Amino acid sequence: MEKRIERHLRKTKQKFWHIDCLLDDGNVQVLKGFYKYARKSTECKVASRIAERSVSIKGFGSSDCKCKSHLFKIGDYRFLRELMREALFT
Repeated sequence: MEKRIERHLRKTKQKFWHIDCLLDDGNVQVLKGFYKYARKSTECKVASRIAERSVSIKGFGSSDCKCKSHLFKIGDYRFLRELMREALFT
């Protein structure tokens, strides 16, 4: 997982995933990262919870599942912090 994250954060790379195109935009800045070794279904459950309290960017990062999106515009960061703590320990 660490190698995948390192790859995404590199400036020079072949664009393969949605995130590669997003991170190539000069207006995008990564402030924090979060990951957990888990099944794909866990990622989708977390995305579903985030979708309840945010704006989904349709089709982004979810081409391999039935979720509406795995990218969100979030206004309530307190909610997100709590959800990440919850996800980390479950």
